[in-house]
Formats: sequence, C-alpha cells, structure tokens
Amino acid sequence: MKVLLVNITKDIKNDIEKNTLHPHHVLPPLDIGYCAALLEKNGHEVLFIDTAIEQNSFFDICQRIIKASVDIVVLKPNIMTYKLSLKLADEIKSKNRYIVCIGPVVSTSYDFFLSEKSAVDLCIIGEPEYTLSAVVEKLSKGKDFTKIPGTSYFNKNLVVESPGALCNNLDDLPFPKHDFFIEKGYHFQYPVKMNSKKKFAAMLTSRGCPYSCLFCSPIKRVSFDKAYRVRSAKNVVDEMELLQSKGINLIYFLDDLFTFDYARVALICDQIIKRKLSIIWAAQIRADSVDLELLKKMKNAGCGCVYIGIESANDALLKMLKKGCNVGDIERTVRFCQRVGINTVGGFIIGIPGQTKNNLSEDLKFAKKLNLDLAEALLFIPYPDSEAFNMYGKLEHRDFYSHYDNAVASYCELDINELKFAQQQFYRGYYLNLRFISRFFLKNTSRIIRNLFSEASFLKNTFLFLSQKYK
Repeated sequence: MKVLLVNITKDIKNDIEKNTLHPHHVLPPLDIGYCAALLEKNGHEVLFIDTAIEQNSFFDICQRIIKASVDIVVLKPNIMTYKLSLKLADEIKSKNRYIVCIGPVVSTSYDFFLSEKSAVDLCIIGEPEYTLSAVVEKLSKGKDFTKIPGTSYFNKNLVVESPGALCNNLDDLPFPKHDFFIEKGYHFQYPVKMNSKKKFAAMLTSRGCPYSCLFCSPIKRVSFDKAYRVRSAKNVVDEMELLQSKGINLIYFLDDLFTFDYARVALICDQIIKRKLSIIWAAQIRADSVDLELLKKMKNAGCGCVYIGIESANDALLKMLKKGCNVGDIERTVRFCQRVGINTVGGFIIGIPGQTKNNLSEDLKFAKKLNLDLAEALLFIPYPDSEAFNMYGKLEHRDFYSHYDNAVASYCELDINELKFAQQQFYRGYYLNLRFISRFFLKNTSRIIRNLFSEASFLKNTFLFLSQKYK
C-alpha cells in the first residue's frame, strides 16, 4: 500500500499568527521515521510531509496530500494543532481511503479526533510502530481494521480496544528512515565545540522513564510509558556508524533520560571509542544519574553537551515537583561537566505552584553562579496525562499549550502576564551581560563561523525574542 505520513506542527502559514517566538530546536519526528522504516520493511511505499520544515499554506498541504494519491494518510498532530488536523482530515477525506492519527496528543486525547462527523477513521494509542504496521497489513488485505489492540475508533460510539504491546526489544526495530530527515532543515542549537560544518541527526537509544516528576507528560516526551527499555550498545553504535557514513557529525540523543542505565552508557562509550567514530553528540541527563568517571568516559567518546533539568534553585520546590534530586546534586554535576569539558544547558521552570518572585530571583542567581553555557526558562504547563494536569489542568486551554510561549494559567503568586514577563526578565538577566556574551563567543567562535547561516539565524531570533516589547 501507499502510505503518507504527515507531521503537523503549529507552523502552517496563513493559519497561525506569526509572532517573535521563543527560539528552539526543530527536531525530526523519530516516531514517524520508525513507522516509515517498518512499513517499508514490510513492502509498503511511504511518503512524508513535515509542516515544520516545509511551512506551506494549508491549501498547498491539502493539494500535496490529494495529489499524492495514497491509500492511507497518517496524521501526527501536536497539542496545539488538533483542530487544524481535523480540518485537514475533512479537506482530504474525499480523495483518501483511510485517515489514521498517531502521536502523544492522540494517545492521551483520542476523543478529540473521533466522533460521528469526524473524517478520522482510527487513532493509535501508545507506541505507533507495530500497531500502525498491523493496521496497514489488514487494510492491504481488505480486512477490517477494528479490534486491533492499541487502537480507538468510532462505531456508533467511541470504541477503545485493549492496550497495544510496548516495543520491549528495541533492537528488533529497523533504524528510523533518516533519509526523510538528513539535511532537510532540522536543526539543533545547543552549544557544542565543532571545527566543521554541522550535519545533524537525532537518535533514540531508550524509551520510558521510571521517575515521577509532577509535570511529566507524554505530550512533551519522545517515548511512551514509564517502563524503561533500552537498545543494546552494539545496536546504538551501529546506527551511529551508519549515520557517520552518511556524513553526520553531530547527533542528539532524544532519550527522556540517556544516563539512567550507567553500565549501558559506559558500554556505548566504549563501543564508540573502539570503532573510532568521529561524531560529537549531546544528551539529556539527570543531575543524580552521572558521576565524574562516567562524564570523563562520555567526553572521551564524543559527548559535547548535556541538558540538565534543573527546574528550580529551591529544594522545597524541587521536592514539590517530585524531582528526586536537590540543588547540591545539580551544582556538583555541572561542576563535573565543566571539569571534563562538556558544555551544559540548564532548564528552569517559571510558574511552579508555590513559586514566588524571590524564588525566580534565586533561579537567575543560581544560573549565573553555575556558568551554564545556555539556560532555558520554560513555563509551567499542566499537560494532559501528567500528575500536574490531574491537579491543575484545564482542557479549555489546550489550543494554546506551549511551555515556550504561552502561560495558560497561573498556579503561583504571579499572574499570567507576570509569568511571561518573568520569563523574559530571566533571559535578559542571564544573556544580556558582557560576561556571558564574551564567554559564549570565545567558546563558540569556530562553530559559528563554520555554520554562519544557521547560527546567525538562531542568534538573530534570540536577540529579537529578548528585545521584543512585553505586552
């Protein structure tokens, strides 16, 4: 069968008002890449459209889908584009036999997409690869797609089948179809030391996270479920070797927590060193999941940057967030990274329930004290399927959910407008000072010169974001 996979972000021109938004990565949707690879392995033809990259008008996207003349259209919306996805499904339904929706927001809120009048035929709940493959196989043989575990559909009433099985042996999955993503406009902006032009790819080496952070939701994670599952070190480095053969020299591991399994990370590093791969990579870690010896090994294996979820400089707030680590853990890990030469990016949260203006001042002071290479200040959003949502969430705000740009409600002493202003003031206080600017350009001059267009564009957007007048 001929299958079209469509990643629908908030960037379709003429449908979404363009403002000066928070700069951030544009990362490849690896779940779509895995689905494509598995479908191709089973003999199906697969096409791909990503509105984050192509940024065509709604009409153009509709026409492209219709002209592709496919058997199945698979839509992946995000939390802010579910209405757009339903509108798109309505427009293309007459020319397409089946419309399927996948992704985190579909898994947590499938009832948004299924009704008597909806053009969507089926929603996949949870990990999509094997379930989508089963759906396509049934349809290719003219069989009914209902009663497949991990799916939901509307048949006079909303029907939810039993949960689909998790991908427990991740080594059995084919590598994602990277040809959909390499040099297509995706970009990664965390600071890594490079003496060549960046050629970027993303990988996922594990799935799940066993921790219970209050704000954690599938909406903003890259894998489903809490069950922690891993790929073997050999399988991971085999994919890295494949990417290097395609010219890739920078990889971002999108794992929710790359360093949970200490021994596996050490094995991955040993394999990278043994095979003499010349790839710089970055990953997300917890402050309490590494020590100096592991960081040394990671550095020797090419790790150039880590992202640490700091969240707050206040231990009481960290405890309230169920973070499971403290300020001392954070400070120690950042110092270890700096000692071995790994750049650090720290993420803070603005608007934590119980947070005060004084807490926010402490966060800025702490970020400066740590000398982070980059600091992020993201807004507290109670996304669906998080514990925070059960406590504070309000679904009527779902069209505006964005921890980068929109505070949908306030759960602390600051009101909504003050939260956005506090975010902007954090950034201005951290970045608009000579000490940071001189240190940043001294460390990153080589990379900026060799990647002038992408780096200049990011720096320009950052400056515009910081200098825009707060309303």
